[in-house]
Amino acid sequence: MPYKNIYGESCYCFGWLQADPGSDDFKPTTGGNTVWAKNKRKAISIVNKQQKQFEKEHPDYVRLRVNVETVRILKSAEAHREYDFGLYLMSI
Repeated sequence: MPYKNIYGESCYCFGWLQADPGSDDFKPTTGGNTVWAKNKRKAISIVNKQQKQFEKEHPDYVRLRVNVETVRILKSAEAHREYDFGLYLMSI
């Protein structure tokens, strides 16, 4: 059975690209996140739209974008837990 939520969305994990405030020079960074979406294109769109809105409200913070080379679908709840645990280990 596919790993989906009640809305039929799959979970996608990804890494970040980071740029200094006011800069357009995005470079890969450690860390990542997950998002629920119907497809990969929508997942990237959702996250980048949220980040652009955040940047309007907080112009002094670093800028983040989805690193499209790292986007992949998580095929099970176990894979989701493992990815989240890996992100947790990078933060401690």
